[in-house]
Amino acid sequence: MSQTQLIRRSNSMTKYGSIPSIVPEKEGQEDECERGKKKNGLSFGMTSFFLVSQMAGAGFLTLPRAFADSGWLGLPMMVLFCGSVTFSATRLGKCWVLLEERWLQYREDCRQPYMEIAYRALGNWGR
Repeated sequence: MSQTQLIRRSNSMTKYGSIPSIVPEKEGQEDECERGKKKNGLSFGMTSFFLVSQMAGAGFLTLPRAFADSGWLGLPMMVLFCGSVTFSATRLGKCWVLLEERWLQYREDCRQPYMEIAYRALGNWGR
C-alpha cells in the first residue's frame, strides 16, 4: 500500500449510530464527510482559561471584601490558611506517591484516589 491509506467511512446506520468500515483511498484526497466540517470541542488554551477562571475567579473577586471585613487580622489569617492548604496538598501528594510505590495497581488510573488513600491509611473504617 504505497500510495493508499486506510480511512474510515460510515456506510450503514444502526440504532446505536454508524458502523465504520475501512476503505483504502489515495493519499491527499479528503473524505467527503470531513470536508468543510468544523471540529467540535474547545482548544487547549480555552479549556485552560475556563478551568482557571472557574476555580480562582469567585475567590479572587471576593478577596478584597473579605480583607475589608476582617481588618488587620485578615492578613495573618490568610497566611495561616494558605500555609495549611499548601501543607495538606503536599502531604496528600506524598501519600499518593507512597501508594504507587507500595501497591502496583495504583500506578494505573484510579477513579477515587482520596478514598484509596484513606483505605490504605485507616483500613475499612476509612472508606
